[in-house]
Amino acid sequence: MLKYQAERYDEMVAEFEPLLKLHYEEVESDKDVCPLVIHHEMYQQSEDAGILQITTARHDGELVGYCFFLLVAPLHHATTPHAMLDLLFLLPKYRKGRNAVELFKSAEARAIAAGARKIVCGCKADHSIASLFKRLGYRADEIYYSKVR
Repeated sequence: MLKYQAERYDEMVAEFEPLLKLHYEEVESDKDVCPLVIHHEMYQQSEDAGILQITTARHDGELVGYCFFLLVAPLHHATTPHAMLDLLFLLPKYRKGRNAVELFKSAEARAIAAGARKIVCGCKADHSIASLFKRLGYRADEIYYSKVR
């Protein structure tokens, strides 16, 4: 059984980096122009400012997944706090049953408790987890396109 909990960046970063590398290898479609370079200082500053929320999934103490939300008020919705999904990952062997649902719901509950009125989530087109979002009551709201040069 997995344990879902709030964690601080500086306390989990050493365990986070290897998982993020696996996450990157699995889903990044533009590796040739978007190398994995973690901006540790910005993550820490964002958390210290109350912007970054981290929820982790652990099995017998081992980090097996994470969900990062950024709590912001968009410039054009200044009175409506948003939680923007930054990262969501579970090691493949834990992607069964309700593990992803429970990790996300735990992170979502924390974001709501922190004041988020709207939660915005995205996923890679080639690695869609839209079914998870739909299952949890989310609807398609915007579609993003990217172009690399």
